[in-house]
Amino acid sequence: MTAKERDILQSNLSKQGIETEISVAIEEAAELTKELTKKLRGMSSDKKICEEIADLQIVLDQLTMYFDPDDEKIRLFRQFKIKRLDMFYVKGDHQ
Repeated sequence: MTAKERDILQSNLSKQGIETEISVAIEEAAELTKELTKKLRGMSSDKKICEEIADLQIVLDQLTMYFDPDDEKIRLFRQFKIKRLDMFYVKGDHQ
């Protein structure tokens, strides 16, 4: 994310407040869920799914700024979970 994008998201977060952004995150996750479900039924486009992913990523960036401003906790959780995926699924340790 660029510095300008970060400033815009931080400004929006400051103006809207965390409660609003939590609500928006729930809404955006639901919209992505809906489009993915429609895709399974052959009723959604990849373009619409990408749009919903972008919406969710934006609000997730704002939640990250609020709950983990140094991005340290999330980075560590991601590393752990990706490593677990590698061990469990890629290397076949899931038996």
